[in-house]
Amino acid sequence: MLAIYFFIMNKYFEELANVGWKGEECGRDCLSYSENEDFAHEKFREMGFELQKLAKSKGQELVIDEDPFGNSYLTLVGVDSKSLVLCSHLDSVPEGGKYDGVLGVASGLEVLRRFVELGKKPTFSLQIVATRSEESSATKRACFGSAMATGNFDLNMLPEVFHEGLGKSMVEVFEDRGVDKEVLVELAKEPFIKPENISAVIELHSEQSSILESMDEPLAVIIHGIGGAICNSISISHSEGVLEKLEDAACITTVSFRGRADHSAGTPMNGEKVNGNEVNLRKDAFVGAMKLVRDLEIKNLVSINIPAEAINKVPGLCEIKYASCSVDEADKMLANIVKYSDGNKLDLGIESDYELSSRIPGLYGESKDFDTLRIREEIKDSVISIVSSCEEMAEDFAIKNEGKVRSTIPTVKIGKGTVELGVDLRMLDNELGREFMNLFTERIGKSVGGSAVEISLGEEKLSKFTPFVEDKLQNVMRRIYKSLFDVSPVEFGLMPGHDAAKFIRAGGNGGFVPGAMIAVRSLNGGVSHNPDELCSEEDIEKGDLFLFEIAKEICY
Repeated sequence: MLAIYFFIMNKYFEELANVGWKGEECGRDCLSYSENEDFAHEKFREMGFELQKLAKSKGQELVIDEDPFGNSYLTLVGVDSKSLVLCSHLDSVPEGGKYDGVLGVASGLEVLRRFVELGKKPTFSLQIVATRSEESSATKRACFGSAMATGNFDLNMLPEVFHEGLGKSMVEVFEDRGVDKEVLVELAKEPFIKPENISAVIELHSEQSSILESMDEPLAVIIHGIGGAICNSISISHSEGVLEKLEDAACITTVSFRGRADHSAGTPMNGEKVNGNEVNLRKDAFVGAMKLVRDLEIKNLVSINIPAEAINKVPGLCEIKYASCSVDEADKMLANIVKYSDGNKLDLGIESDYELSSRIPGLYGESKDFDTLRIREEIKDSVISIVSSCEEMAEDFAIKNEGKVRSTIPTVKIGKGTVELGVDLRMLDNELGREFMNLFTERIGKSVGGSAVEISLGEEKLSKFTPFVEDKLQNVMRRIYKSLFDVSPVEFGLMPGHDAAKFIRAGGNGGFVPGAMIAVRSLNGGVSHNPDELCSEEDIEKGDLFLFEIAKEICY
Protein backbone atom coordinates (compact mmCIF):
# COMPACT_ATOMS: atom_id res chain seq x y z
CA MET A 1 0.00 0.00 0.00
CA LEU A 2 1.32 3.45 -0.93
CA ALA A 3 2.11 5.81 1.95
CA ILE A 4 0.13 9.02 2.49
CA TYR A 5 3.15 11.17 1.70
CA PHE A 6 3.21 9.71 -1.82
CA PHE A 7 -0.27 11.02 -2.58
CA ILE A 8 0.66 14.50 -1.38
CA MET A 9 3.83 14.42 -3.46
CA ASN A 10 1.84 13.12 -6.44
CA LYS A 11 -0.52 16.09 -6.16
CA TYR A 12 2.47 18.43 -6.50
CA PHE A 13 3.73 16.33 -9.40
CA GLU A 14 0.47 16.31 -11.36
CA GLU A 15 -0.11 20.06 -10.98
CA LEU A 16 3.38 20.87 -12.24
CA ALA A 17 3.58 18.16 -14.92
CA ASN A 18 0.25 19.15 -16.45
CA VAL A 19 1.58 22.62 -17.31
CA GLY A 20 2.12 22.41 -21.07
CA TRP A 21 0.73 18.87 -21.33
CA LYS A 22 -1.02 18.39 -24.70
CA GLY A 23 -1.99 14.74 -24.39
CA GLU A 24 -0.37 11.35 -24.88
CA GLU A 25 0.25 11.91 -28.58
CA CYS A 26 1.99 15.31 -28.41
CA GLY A 27 3.36 15.23 -24.86
CA ARG A 28 4.54 18.24 -22.85
CA ASP A 29 5.74 21.58 -24.21
CA CYS A 30 7.15 23.63 -21.35
CA LEU A 31 10.04 25.20 -23.18
CA SER A 32 12.82 27.41 -21.87
CA TYR A 33 11.60 30.90 -20.87
CA SER A 34 8.20 30.27 -22.46
CA GLU A 35 4.84 31.27 -20.96
CA ASN A 36 4.37 27.66 -19.89
CA GLU A 37 7.66 27.59 -18.03
CA ASP A 38 6.75 30.92 -16.37
CA PHE A 39 3.42 29.44 -15.29
CA ALA A 40 5.08 26.29 -13.90
CA HIS A 41 7.35 28.44 -11.75
CA GLU A 42 4.39 30.51 -10.57
CA LYS A 43 2.70 27.29 -9.47
CA PHE A 44 5.87 26.20 -7.69
CA ARG A 45 6.02 29.46 -5.75
CA GLU A 46 2.27 29.24 -4.97
CA MET A 47 2.97 25.85 -3.40
CA GLY A 48 5.75 27.56 -1.49
CA PHE A 49 3.35 30.21 -0.14
CA GLU A 50 1.07 27.46 1.23
CA LEU A 51 4.04 25.80 2.91
CA GLN A 52 5.18 29.19 4.20
CA LYS A 53 1.87 29.60 6.06
CA LEU A 54 2.26 26.14 7.57
CA ALA A 55 5.87 26.87 8.56
CA LYS A 56 4.83 30.08 10.29
CA SER A 57 2.21 28.19 12.31
CA LYS A 58 4.96 25.78 13.38
CA GLY A 59 7.32 28.58 14.43
CA GLN A 60 9.61 28.14 11.41
CA GLU A 61 10.81 30.47 8.67
CA LEU A 62 10.40 29.59 5.00
CA VAL A 63 11.83 32.05 2.47
CA ILE A 64 10.59 32.23 -1.15
CA ASP A 65 12.98 33.72 -3.68
CA GLU A 66 13.68 34.07 -7.39
CA ASP A 67 17.04 34.96 -8.91
CA PRO A 68 17.48 37.30 -11.92
CA PHE A 69 17.60 34.28 -14.26
CA GLY A 70 14.17 33.06 -13.13
CA ASN A 71 15.28 30.08 -11.01
CA SER A 72 12.94 29.65 -8.01
CA TYR A 73 13.96 28.87 -4.41
CA LEU A 74 12.12 27.69 -1.31
CA THR A 75 14.37 27.72 1.77
CA LEU A 76 13.48 26.40 5.21
CA VAL A 77 15.89 28.42 7.34
CA GLY A 78 18.19 26.47 9.64
CA VAL A 79 20.62 27.36 12.40
CA ASP A 80 23.64 27.20 10.08
CA SER A 81 24.03 29.45 7.03
CA LYS A 82 24.73 26.45 4.80
CA SER A 83 21.96 24.64 2.90
CA LEU A 84 21.28 21.15 1.66
CA VAL A 85 20.17 21.80 -1.94
CA LEU A 86 17.54 19.57 -3.57
CA CYS A 87 17.24 20.66 -7.19
CA SER A 88 15.72 19.83 -10.57
CA HIS A 89 13.96 21.59 -13.46
CA LEU A 90 10.46 22.36 -14.74
CA ASP A 91 11.11 22.88 -18.45
CA SER A 92 10.87 20.20 -21.15
CA VAL A 93 12.00 19.41 -24.67
CA PRO A 94 9.41 19.84 -27.45
CA GLU A 95 6.83 17.04 -27.14
CA GLY A 96 8.53 15.72 -24.02
CA GLY A 97 7.26 13.64 -21.12
CA LYS A 98 5.97 14.40 -17.64
CA TYR A 99 8.67 12.85 -15.47
CA ASP A 100 11.84 14.52 -16.73
CA GLY A 101 12.72 17.16 -14.12
CA VAL A 102 9.26 17.62 -12.61
CA LEU A 103 9.59 14.40 -10.59
CA GLY A 104 12.63 15.78 -8.75
CA VAL A 105 10.99 19.13 -8.02
CA ALA A 106 7.82 17.46 -6.68
CA SER A 107 9.87 15.10 -4.49
CA GLY A 108 11.80 18.06 -3.10
CA LEU A 109 8.54 19.84 -2.29
CA GLU A 110 7.27 16.81 -0.36
CA VAL A 111 10.54 16.52 1.60
CA LEU A 112 10.18 20.21 2.46
CA ARG A 113 6.56 19.73 3.57
CA ARG A 114 7.53 16.87 5.86
CA PHE A 115 10.34 18.97 7.34
CA VAL A 116 7.85 21.75 8.07
CA GLU A 117 5.51 19.22 9.70
CA LEU A 118 8.33 18.14 12.02
CA GLY A 119 8.12 21.59 13.59
CA LYS A 120 11.82 21.58 14.43
CA LYS A 121 14.37 24.05 13.11
CA PRO A 122 17.04 22.15 11.15
CA THR A 123 20.77 22.61 11.70
CA PHE A 124 21.37 23.11 7.97
CA SER A 125 18.80 24.97 5.91
CA LEU A 126 16.85 22.94 3.38
CA GLN A 127 16.64 24.61 -0.03
CA ILE A 128 14.43 23.35 -2.87
CA VAL A 129 15.47 24.79 -6.24
CA ALA A 130 13.36 24.69 -9.40
CA THR A 131 15.69 25.66 -12.23
CA ARG A 132 15.15 27.28 -15.60
CA SER A 133 16.23 26.19 -19.06
CA GLU A 134 17.79 22.83 -18.17
CA GLU A 135 17.05 21.47 -21.62
CA SER A 136 19.34 22.65 -24.40
CA SER A 137 16.59 22.81 -27.06
CA ALA A 138 16.40 26.60 -27.27
CA THR A 139 19.91 27.85 -26.42
CA LYS A 140 22.07 24.82 -27.34
CA ARG A 141 23.36 24.99 -23.76
CA ALA A 142 22.35 22.38 -21.20
CA CYS A 143 21.47 23.37 -17.62
CA PHE A 144 21.64 27.02 -18.63
CA GLY A 145 19.61 28.43 -15.73
CA SER A 146 21.64 26.67 -13.04
CA ALA A 147 24.93 27.39 -14.87
CA MET A 148 24.24 31.14 -14.80
CA ALA A 149 23.19 31.10 -11.15
CA THR A 150 26.23 29.11 -9.97
CA GLY A 151 28.95 30.91 -11.92
CA ASN A 152 29.44 28.10 -14.43
CA PHE A 153 28.71 30.35 -17.38
CA ASP A 154 30.53 33.60 -18.19
CA LEU A 155 27.72 36.16 -18.20
CA ASN A 156 29.85 38.46 -20.35
CA MET A 157 29.13 35.95 -23.15
CA LEU A 158 25.33 36.35 -22.91
CA PRO A 159 25.06 38.57 -26.02
CA GLU A 160 26.37 35.61 -28.05
CA VAL A 161 23.72 33.17 -26.78
CA PHE A 162 20.68 33.08 -29.04
CA HIS A 163 17.28 31.76 -27.92
CA GLU A 164 15.89 30.09 -31.05
CA GLY A 165 12.34 29.79 -29.76
CA LEU A 166 12.05 33.50 -28.95
CA GLY A 167 14.26 34.68 -31.81
CA LYS A 168 16.36 36.89 -29.51
CA SER A 169 19.69 36.97 -27.76
CA MET A 170 19.55 36.06 -24.08
CA VAL A 171 20.46 39.65 -23.18
CA GLU A 172 17.28 40.77 -24.96
CA VAL A 173 15.30 37.98 -23.28
CA PHE A 174 16.40 39.18 -19.85
CA GLU A 175 15.79 42.83 -20.75
CA ASP A 176 12.21 41.89 -21.72
CA ARG A 177 11.88 40.25 -18.30
CA GLY A 178 12.99 43.42 -16.52
CA VAL A 179 16.52 42.34 -15.61
CA ASP A 180 18.84 45.35 -15.65
CA LYS A 181 22.17 44.99 -17.45
CA GLU A 182 23.97 46.27 -14.37
CA VAL A 183 22.61 43.33 -12.39
CA LEU A 184 24.09 40.94 -14.93
CA VAL A 185 27.43 42.79 -14.78
CA GLU A 186 27.54 42.38 -11.00
CA LEU A 187 26.56 38.71 -11.16
CA ALA A 188 29.37 38.14 -13.66
CA LYS A 189 31.76 39.17 -10.87
CA GLU A 190 30.09 37.22 -8.07
CA PRO A 191 27.53 34.46 -8.75
CA PHE A 192 24.13 34.26 -7.10
CA ILE A 193 24.89 30.81 -5.66
CA LYS A 194 28.15 30.48 -3.73
CA PRO A 195 29.85 27.17 -2.84
CA GLU A 196 30.46 28.20 0.76
CA ASN A 197 26.68 28.32 1.26
CA ILE A 198 26.12 24.70 0.17
CA SER A 199 26.57 21.74 2.52
CA ALA A 200 25.59 19.18 -0.16
CA VAL A 201 23.57 18.82 -3.39
CA ILE A 202 21.17 15.99 -4.23
CA GLU A 203 18.96 15.68 -7.29
CA LEU A 204 16.29 13.01 -7.69
CA HIS A 205 15.54 12.35 -11.36
CA SER A 206 13.99 9.78 -13.66
CA GLU A 207 16.75 7.48 -14.84
CA GLN A 208 16.33 8.18 -18.61
CA SER A 209 17.91 4.84 -19.44
CA SER A 210 17.09 1.13 -19.39
CA ILE A 211 19.72 -0.09 -16.91
CA LEU A 212 17.48 -0.34 -13.84
CA GLU A 213 14.64 -1.91 -15.79
CA SER A 214 17.02 -4.58 -17.09
CA MET A 215 18.23 -5.23 -13.53
CA ASP A 216 14.74 -5.12 -11.99
CA GLU A 217 15.90 -2.48 -9.50
CA PRO A 218 13.75 0.51 -8.41
CA LEU A 219 16.50 3.04 -7.71
CA ALA A 220 20.17 3.78 -8.26
CA VAL A 221 22.53 5.92 -6.23
CA ILE A 222 24.50 8.08 -8.65
CA ILE A 223 27.75 8.76 -6.84
CA HIS A 224 30.32 8.34 -9.63
CA GLY A 225 29.46 11.42 -11.64
CA ILE A 226 27.24 13.20 -14.17
CA GLY A 227 27.92 13.06 -17.90
CA GLY A 228 29.43 15.86 -19.92
CA ALA A 229 28.53 17.04 -23.42
CA ILE A 230 30.09 18.48 -26.54
CA CYS A 231 27.53 20.19 -28.77
CA ASN A 232 28.39 21.62 -32.15
CA SER A 233 27.01 22.23 -35.63
CA ILE A 234 28.19 21.12 -39.05
CA SER A 235 27.52 23.50 -41.96
CA ILE A 236 27.46 22.11 -45.49
CA SER A 237 27.51 24.53 -48.40
CA HIS A 238 28.00 24.49 -52.17
CA SER A 239 29.65 27.10 -54.36
CA GLU A 240 26.41 27.43 -56.36
CA GLY A 241 23.99 27.09 -53.44
CA VAL A 242 22.38 24.17 -51.61
CA LEU A 243 19.28 24.14 -53.83
CA GLU A 244 18.95 24.00 -57.58
CA LYS A 245 16.08 24.35 -60.03
CA LEU A 246 14.28 21.18 -61.04
CA GLU A 247 12.32 21.25 -64.27
CA ASP A 248 9.47 18.98 -65.39
CA ALA A 249 8.45 17.90 -61.88
CA ALA A 250 5.00 16.31 -61.88
CA CYS A 251 4.45 15.66 -58.19
CA ILE A 252 5.94 15.78 -54.72
CA THR A 253 5.81 12.74 -52.44
CA THR A 254 6.05 13.04 -48.66
CA VAL A 255 7.33 10.09 -46.63
CA SER A 256 7.25 10.08 -42.82
CA PHE A 257 9.75 7.87 -41.02
CA ARG A 258 8.67 6.96 -37.51
CA GLY A 259 11.29 5.81 -35.02
CA ARG A 260 11.31 6.37 -31.26
CA ALA A 261 11.94 9.78 -29.70
CA ASP A 262 14.37 9.31 -26.85
CA HIS A 263 17.05 10.96 -24.72
CA SER A 264 20.24 11.16 -26.77
CA ALA A 265 22.43 10.61 -23.70
CA GLY A 266 20.37 8.08 -21.77
CA THR A 267 19.61 5.77 -24.70
CA PRO A 268 22.46 3.29 -25.34
CA MET A 269 23.93 3.06 -28.82
CA ASN A 270 22.75 -0.13 -30.52
CA GLY A 271 25.08 -2.99 -29.65
CA GLU A 272 26.02 -1.62 -26.23
CA LYS A 273 25.80 -3.97 -23.29
CA VAL A 274 23.54 -3.05 -20.38
CA ASN A 275 23.87 -5.23 -17.31
CA GLY A 276 25.79 -7.73 -19.46
CA ASN A 277 23.14 -7.90 -22.19
CA GLU A 278 23.36 -6.36 -25.66
CA VAL A 279 20.58 -3.83 -26.28
CA ASN A 280 19.19 -2.36 -29.50
CA LEU A 281 16.74 0.30 -28.34
CA ARG A 282 17.69 3.19 -30.62
CA LYS A 283 15.28 3.86 -33.47
CA ASP A 284 16.67 7.05 -34.96
CA ALA A 285 14.22 8.21 -37.63
CA PHE A 286 16.76 10.57 -39.23
CA VAL A 287 19.34 7.79 -39.60
CA GLY A 288 16.68 5.45 -41.01
CA ALA A 289 15.49 8.04 -43.53
CA MET A 290 19.00 8.80 -44.80
CA LYS A 291 19.84 5.09 -45.16
CA LEU A 292 16.71 4.58 -47.23
CA VAL A 293 17.46 7.57 -49.46
CA ARG A 294 20.97 6.17 -49.99
CA ASP A 295 20.00 2.54 -50.57
CA LEU A 296 17.11 3.29 -52.94
CA GLU A 297 19.06 6.07 -54.66
CA ILE A 298 16.19 8.53 -54.29
CA LYS A 299 16.80 11.51 -56.54
CA ASN A 300 15.32 14.98 -56.49
CA LEU A 301 15.18 15.29 -52.69
CA VAL A 302 13.23 18.47 -51.97
CA SER A 303 13.40 18.70 -48.16
CA ILE A 304 14.32 16.94 -44.92
CA ASN A 305 12.49 17.85 -41.74
CA ILE A 306 12.66 16.60 -38.13
CA PRO A 307 9.49 17.79 -36.33
CA ALA A 308 9.83 18.62 -32.61
CA GLU A 309 13.61 18.43 -32.94
CA ALA A 310 15.91 19.13 -30.01
CA ILE A 311 19.69 18.92 -29.68
CA ASN A 312 19.42 16.32 -26.88
CA LYS A 313 16.69 14.15 -28.40
CA VAL A 314 16.96 11.09 -30.67
CA PRO A 315 14.68 11.96 -33.63
CA GLY A 316 11.42 10.05 -33.41
CA LEU A 317 10.06 11.37 -36.71
CA CYS A 318 11.73 12.44 -39.93
CA GLU A 319 9.87 13.65 -43.02
CA ILE A 320 11.36 13.80 -46.50
CA LYS A 321 9.88 15.21 -49.67
CA TYR A 322 11.09 14.19 -53.10
CA ALA A 323 9.99 15.17 -56.58
CA SER A 324 9.08 12.83 -59.44
CA CYS A 325 8.75 13.61 -63.10
CA SER A 326 5.56 11.54 -63.41
CA VAL A 327 2.93 10.00 -61.16
CA ASP A 328 3.93 6.58 -62.48
CA GLU A 329 7.53 7.18 -61.41
CA ALA A 330 6.31 8.28 -57.98
CA ASP A 331 4.19 5.14 -57.60
CA LYS A 332 7.13 2.90 -58.44
CA MET A 333 9.40 4.60 -55.91
CA LEU A 334 6.72 4.42 -53.23
CA ALA A 335 6.35 0.67 -53.87
CA ASN A 336 10.13 0.30 -53.49
CA ILE A 337 10.01 2.20 -50.20
CA VAL A 338 7.31 -0.10 -48.82
CA LYS A 339 9.28 -3.17 -49.91
CA TYR A 340 12.49 -1.79 -48.38
CA SER A 341 10.64 -0.96 -45.17
CA ASP A 342 9.28 -4.49 -44.82
CA GLY A 343 12.62 -6.07 -45.69
CA ASN A 344 14.57 -3.95 -43.20
CA LYS A 345 11.94 -4.10 -40.44
CA LEU A 346 11.75 -0.32 -40.26
CA ASP A 347 8.74 1.23 -38.61
CA LEU A 348 7.68 3.69 -41.29
CA GLY A 349 4.47 5.64 -41.67
CA ILE A 350 4.11 6.63 -45.33
CA GLU A 351 2.08 9.53 -46.63
CA SER A 352 1.91 10.45 -50.32
CA ASP A 353 0.62 13.59 -51.95
CA TYR A 354 0.29 13.54 -55.74
CA GLU A 355 -0.30 17.05 -57.01
CA LEU A 356 0.74 18.51 -60.34
CA SER A 357 2.58 21.60 -59.28
CA SER A 358 5.45 23.83 -60.29
CA ARG A 359 5.75 25.28 -56.80
CA ILE A 360 5.85 24.15 -53.20
CA PRO A 361 3.94 26.73 -51.12
CA GLY A 362 5.46 27.67 -47.79
CA LEU A 363 8.51 25.40 -47.97
CA TYR A 364 11.04 28.18 -47.58
CA GLY A 365 9.03 30.88 -45.85
CA GLU A 366 5.91 32.64 -47.02
CA SER A 367 3.90 31.16 -49.85
CA LYS A 368 5.04 32.56 -53.18
CA ASP A 369 5.56 31.40 -56.76
CA PHE A 370 8.93 29.82 -57.48
CA ASP A 371 10.34 27.04 -59.56
CA THR A 372 10.43 23.62 -57.94
CA LEU A 373 13.74 23.25 -56.12
CA ARG A 374 15.72 20.23 -55.06
CA ILE A 375 18.71 19.65 -52.82
CA ARG A 376 21.85 19.28 -54.93
CA GLU A 377 23.01 15.67 -55.19
CA GLU A 378 26.46 16.53 -53.79
CA ILE A 379 24.83 18.12 -50.72
CA LYS A 380 22.46 15.19 -50.26
CA ASP A 381 25.35 12.71 -50.48
CA SER A 382 27.34 14.72 -47.91
CA VAL A 383 24.42 14.76 -45.45
CA ILE A 384 23.91 11.00 -45.81
CA SER A 385 27.62 10.32 -45.36
CA ILE A 386 27.92 12.45 -42.21
CA VAL A 387 24.77 11.05 -40.56
CA SER A 388 25.77 7.47 -41.34
CA SER A 389 29.36 8.03 -40.19
CA CYS A 390 28.21 9.49 -36.88
CA GLU A 391 26.02 6.49 -36.12
CA GLU A 392 28.61 3.91 -37.19
CA MET A 393 31.45 5.56 -35.27
CA ALA A 394 29.33 6.15 -32.17
CA GLU A 395 28.17 2.54 -32.05
CA ASP A 396 31.71 1.24 -32.46
CA PHE A 397 33.12 3.67 -29.89
CA ALA A 398 30.37 2.94 -27.35
CA ILE A 399 30.83 -0.82 -27.65
CA LYS A 400 34.62 -0.58 -27.26
CA ASN A 401 34.45 1.85 -24.34
CA GLU A 402 31.54 0.35 -22.35
CA GLY A 403 29.07 3.07 -23.26
CA LYS A 404 31.17 5.98 -22.02
CA VAL A 405 30.58 7.94 -25.24
CA ARG A 406 27.35 8.34 -27.26
CA SER A 407 26.70 10.63 -30.19
CA THR A 408 23.66 11.70 -32.19
CA ILE A 409 22.81 14.08 -35.05
CA PRO A 410 19.39 15.21 -33.83
CA THR A 411 18.70 18.36 -35.87
CA VAL A 412 18.78 19.44 -39.51
CA LYS A 413 18.05 22.84 -41.03
CA ILE A 414 18.07 23.37 -44.80
CA GLY A 415 18.41 26.86 -46.22
CA LYS A 416 19.24 28.11 -49.68
CA GLY A 417 22.85 28.74 -48.67
CA THR A 418 23.66 25.98 -46.19
CA VAL A 419 22.52 22.79 -44.55
CA GLU A 420 23.20 22.76 -40.81
CA LEU A 421 23.37 19.55 -38.79
CA GLY A 422 23.44 19.58 -34.99
CA VAL A 423 25.87 17.24 -33.19
CA ASP A 424 25.23 16.06 -29.62
CA LEU A 425 28.03 14.06 -28.01
CA ARG A 426 27.69 12.72 -24.44
CA MET A 427 30.50 11.34 -22.31
CA LEU A 428 31.40 9.80 -18.97
CA ASP A 429 35.08 10.42 -19.69
CA ASN A 430 36.31 13.82 -20.91
CA GLU A 431 39.37 12.42 -22.72
CA LEU A 432 37.36 9.76 -24.55
CA GLY A 433 34.80 12.37 -25.57
CA ARG A 434 37.53 14.57 -27.02
CA GLU A 435 39.11 11.60 -28.81
CA PHE A 436 35.79 10.71 -30.46
CA MET A 437 35.15 14.30 -31.54
CA ASN A 438 38.62 14.59 -33.09
CA LEU A 439 38.18 11.34 -35.02
CA PHE A 440 34.67 12.32 -36.14
CA THR A 441 35.87 15.76 -37.30
CA GLU A 442 38.62 14.08 -39.31
CA ARG A 443 36.14 11.68 -40.87
CA ILE A 444 33.55 14.26 -41.90
CA GLY A 445 36.29 16.09 -43.74
CA LYS A 446 36.31 13.08 -46.05
CA SER A 447 32.52 13.14 -46.47
CA VAL A 448 32.53 15.97 -48.99
CA GLY A 449 30.44 15.08 -52.02
CA GLY A 450 32.44 16.91 -54.65
CA SER A 451 34.99 19.72 -54.94
CA ALA A 452 32.30 22.42 -54.87
CA VAL A 453 31.09 21.32 -51.40
CA GLU A 454 32.51 22.89 -48.27
CA ILE A 455 32.05 21.56 -44.73
CA SER A 456 32.77 23.63 -41.61
CA LEU A 457 32.25 23.28 -37.86
CA GLY A 458 30.51 25.84 -35.67
CA GLU A 459 31.49 27.02 -32.20
CA GLU A 460 31.76 24.13 -29.76
CA LYS A 461 29.77 24.16 -26.52
CA LEU A 462 31.51 22.06 -23.89
CA SER A 463 30.14 20.81 -20.59
CA LYS A 464 32.65 18.58 -18.82
CA PHE A 465 31.93 15.29 -17.11
CA THR A 466 31.43 16.07 -13.40
CA PRO A 467 32.99 13.50 -11.07
CA PHE A 468 31.57 13.35 -7.57
CA VAL A 469 34.03 13.87 -4.74
CA GLU A 470 34.13 10.86 -2.43
CA ASP A 471 32.65 12.21 0.76
CA LYS A 472 30.77 11.02 3.82
CA LEU A 473 27.56 11.82 1.86
CA GLN A 474 28.07 8.70 -0.26
CA ASN A 475 28.49 6.49 2.80
CA VAL A 476 25.41 8.02 4.41
CA MET A 477 23.38 7.23 1.29
CA ARG A 478 24.65 3.65 1.15
CA ARG A 479 23.85 3.08 4.80
CA ILE A 480 20.36 4.60 4.64
CA TYR A 481 19.49 2.65 1.48
CA LYS A 482 20.54 -0.61 3.13
CA SER A 483 18.51 0.17 6.26
CA LEU A 484 15.39 1.05 4.23
CA PHE A 485 15.41 -1.69 1.62
CA ASP A 486 17.69 -4.37 3.14
CA VAL A 487 19.97 -4.46 0.07
CA SER A 488 22.97 -2.47 -1.11
CA PRO A 489 22.16 0.18 -3.72
CA VAL A 490 22.96 -0.05 -7.42
CA GLU A 491 25.66 2.51 -8.22
CA PHE A 492 26.80 3.97 -11.55
CA GLY A 493 27.53 7.20 -13.39
CA LEU A 494 24.67 8.98 -15.18
CA MET A 495 25.20 9.92 -18.83
CA PRO A 496 22.60 12.74 -19.24
CA GLY A 497 23.61 16.16 -17.93
CA HIS A 498 21.76 17.47 -14.88
CA ASP A 499 21.46 20.65 -12.83
CA ALA A 500 23.15 18.94 -9.86
CA ALA A 501 26.45 19.09 -11.79
CA LYS A 502 26.29 22.90 -11.90
CA PHE A 503 25.58 23.20 -8.17
CA ILE A 504 28.39 20.74 -7.41
CA ARG A 505 30.70 23.01 -9.43
CA ALA A 506 29.26 26.17 -7.80
CA GLY A 507 31.56 29.17 -8.10
CA GLY A 508 32.93 28.01 -11.44
CA ASN A 509 36.48 27.94 -10.05
CA GLY A 510 37.21 24.23 -10.46
CA GLY A 511 36.19 23.23 -6.94
CA PHE A 512 33.52 20.71 -6.01
CA VAL A 513 30.95 20.56 -3.22
CA PRO A 514 29.60 17.18 -2.02
CA GLY A 515 26.85 15.89 -4.25
CA ALA A 516 24.98 12.88 -5.57
CA MET A 517 21.85 11.89 -7.47
CA ILE A 518 19.04 9.41 -7.04
CA ALA A 519 17.81 7.79 -10.27
CA VAL A 520 14.25 6.42 -10.28
CA ARG A 521 13.78 3.51 -12.68
CA SER A 522 12.46 4.50 -16.12
CA LEU A 523 9.98 2.04 -17.64
CA ASN A 524 8.94 1.42 -21.26
CA GLY A 525 12.51 0.50 -22.23
CA GLY A 526 13.95 3.55 -20.49
CA VAL A 527 12.35 5.95 -22.95
CA SER A 528 12.72 9.67 -22.16
CA HIS A 529 12.15 13.01 -23.90
CA ASN A 530 9.00 11.29 -25.08
CA PRO A 531 5.33 11.34 -23.97
CA ASP A 532 5.72 7.62 -23.14
CA GLU A 533 8.32 8.14 -20.42
CA LEU A 534 7.12 6.54 -17.19
CA CYS A 535 8.09 5.76 -13.59
CA SER A 536 5.96 3.52 -11.37
CA GLU A 537 4.20 4.81 -8.27
CA GLU A 538 5.99 2.23 -6.11
CA ASP A 539 9.43 3.32 -7.37
CA ILE A 540 8.59 6.99 -6.88
CA GLU A 541 7.43 6.31 -3.33
CA LYS A 542 10.72 4.58 -2.55
CA GLY A 543 12.70 7.39 -4.11
CA ASP A 544 10.88 10.04 -2.10
CA LEU A 545 11.28 8.10 1.15
CA PHE A 546 15.00 7.63 0.45
CA LEU A 547 15.46 11.34 -0.30
CA PHE A 548 13.61 12.36 2.87
CA GLU A 549 15.68 10.10 5.11
CA ILE A 550 18.95 11.36 3.62
CA ALA A 551 17.86 15.00 3.97
CA LYS A 552 16.76 14.43 7.57
CA GLU A 553 20.11 12.94 8.55
CA ILE A 554 22.10 15.72 6.88
CA CYS A 555 19.99 18.63 8.13
CA TYR A 556 19.25 17.42 11.65
